[in-house]
Amino acid sequence: MGKFNPLLILNYIAEALIYPYRILKAGSADKYVAQASANTDGLMGISTPSGPSYAIDERIDVVKAGLAEVEYGGVVTRGDYLTSDANGKAITITAAMLLAGAVNSIGVAEESGVSGDIGSVNVFACKLSRYDGVTASAAELNLNDGASSANTTASVVAVLDANKDLETAAHIGMAAAGVTAAEYGNGGKHRTVLTVATTLPVIAGGANLAVGKLLYTLPAGAVVINKAYMSLAITQANGNINADTPDGGLGTVIGAGVVATLDGTPTFENIITGQTFADCNGTAKVKTANPTAGVPIIVEAADAHTVHFNVADGWAANGDAGAALAGTVVIDWEFMN
Repeated sequence: MGKFNPLLILNYIAEALIYPYRILKAGSADKYVAQASANTDGLMGISTPSGPSYAIDERIDVVKAGLAEVEYGGVVTRGDYLTSDANGKAITITAAMLLAGAVNSIGVAEESGVSGDIGSVNVFACKLSRYDGVTASAAELNLNDGASSANTTASVVAVLDANKDLETAAHIGMAAAGVTAAEYGNGGKHRTVLTVATTLPVIAGGANLAVGKLLYTLPAGAVVINKAYMSLAITQANGNINADTPDGGLGTVIGAGVVATLDGTPTFENIITGQTFADCNGTAKVKTANPTAGVPIIVEAADAHTVHFNVADGWAANGDAGAALAGTVVIDWEFMN
């Protein structure tokens, strides 16, 4: 089955027992060869079939170039790049091997065959790698859907999510309890998407009252908030405030006090000004806005870095012990220093 038409044969010394038709690797000293046992071995050529085997220190002819006969260790298709299995038999180089790192090839299969066949290989030893010539590590190139870069290289902070949006792990804040955060951007410019599933503080009924819930804390340092979005619903827990239409918005200071609206304290609603909710029975209020003053909010290092949902109303009698707050908040902001 095999074809034998060598262009170059050199004589070596067997470092250990070697069988014919096997891929050989460099020995521990010059002029010595051994039977290859891995795809990362330094492959030297193919043993010739001039005897049943070659004993230690016996002279052996090795095909270095041209067509050589080789024993296959698996299914091989003509044109496949071949490497060595654990016994010096020729096997096809696979994508999985290359993903694990560089692979040494003995050459290209001349004909197809299966394990145990004596096939032919066009011998030209070379190294194959998906990463040759790339200075970044595999972790630094890890931009797969939903993957994590998980490395300590300072410049590597981003991955792509399933929507191909660029996520970041640099200069990010902290989501509060009952809130999860997805962080997008490049470490300077950020878009934080908050998924909210929490409860409001106890609302005493029959009186004006503002309450607030911490959603997110921006990172320490100078920060600029450019714009924000909210789609939030309040759902009563006790059946008392169903029809209430409170004033709700986002601010850097938590809402408090005997007030029916948020506008008396600018920082209660300086990110998104107070919006009138249709009810407290699960109807979402949706709003996209620049900060209330119409210009970005500059948060200096010493300023409050918190983002709260605040709500105020003249609440119905008996109030609510723990109304649910659910939905999405998006904050567009920049880390300055």
